[in-house]
Amino acid sequence: MQFRSLLVLTLSLAALFGAHPGAHAAKKPTVAQLVTQAKRLKQQKKLREAQKLLEQAVERAPKSAAAHSALAWVLLARKQDEGAARHFREVLSIAPHSAQGKEAQKVLVRMRRASLAKQAAQEKAAEAALAREEAELEAEEATPAARAAAQVPVDSDSVREWVGIFRLVLRAGWVVLLAALAVAWVLTRNAGKARQDAKAHA
Repeated sequence: MQFRSLLVLTLSLAALFGAHPGAHAAKKPTVAQLVTQAKRLKQQKKLREAQKLLEQAVERAPKSAAAHSALAWVLLARKQDEGAARHFREVLSIAPHSAQGKEAQKVLVRMRRASLAKQAAQEKAAEAALAREEAELEAEEATPAARAAAQVPVDSDSVREWVGIFRLVLRAGWVVLLAALAVAWVLTRNAGKARQDAKAHA
């Protein structure tokens, strides 16, 4: 009786421990299941969770073009362009002639074109900034006297004095001019009379 009980207990324990690893292995998702689940999470905008699953898939299957491609798209959605480009290149290296490889090549070309356009825009912005700076420097160098004059305080009394002097000069000028005209008129008149007298005596 004791022998039978011991045998049953032994078989039960063996069945329990023997079934446990198999059950645990059955619960472990495959790479394809990880990729499918990650794509579902990406559609739900759960990008961080999707990235974690795909990183596990890539770690378990480094030569899986599907895992690299899915991870590249998730990284691209998360604005991690360098990481996305790296995994797209992995896809292109693993399966260059597959649909995923051709798609990865197109994406890499678009990313390269966008990078060049961004670089060109940055260079144009830098050139425009330099041009504005040069124009400002030239304007500052061209008007030092104006800036100095603007910084010198103006004395209103001095201005009024100079205006008065200028007016006096103008008035004196008119007086001198009128006097000169009068003298010239008198001289001309006297000269005319002298010529008439000379003709009369002749």
